Amino acid sequence: MKSPRFELAVMPVPLKNDSAITVRRKQPEDGHCLGQMLADCSERTSYFFHPYPLTYESGVMVAADESILCLVAFDDQRAAVGYAWIKRARDPASLGMVVRDGWQGLGIGRILMEQILVEAKTLGKKAIALTVLQDNKPALNLYQRFGFTVEEELQNQNVPAYRMKVNL
Repeated sequence: MKSPRFELAVMPVPLKNDSAITVRRKQPEDGHCLGQMLADCSERTSYFFHPYPLTYESGVMVAADESILCLVAFDDQRAAVGYAWIKRARDPASLGMVVRDGWQGLGIGRILMEQILVEAKTLGKKAIALTVLQDNKPALNLYQRFGFTVEEELQNQNVPAYRMKVNL
């Protein structure tokens, strides 16, 4: 039985532009919102959605995938503006996070990171690992503020990236 606290949206959290978002665990009916967000993301972002391609339909697949714990940030129109996930079966947990194009720099990444760390600890995870592009300075700074350190440099799909990890 699911805990009731995950059924309800978190109270609105203010952003830097005086708007607010709500964050909660994904639900199967969120596929439409996630699909729209994925369709609006840049092609470069698709690297982070493995094994799902960056398509509208992949939002439905993500929402239905029980092996992935996913948090979704919604604006006041109930459109997905941020998305963070960890794969439950992996150890260390594999983290991914995307903020919708045009919504970066407002604090959504920080809010999602705070929540996903709580979720990972609740699941009993001892560490979280992620991959971030080397030229994504805002993301690198965010992850380092939360204690992530670079473990290795990667060259995936001709895109220089870092593999980072944090112990919980």
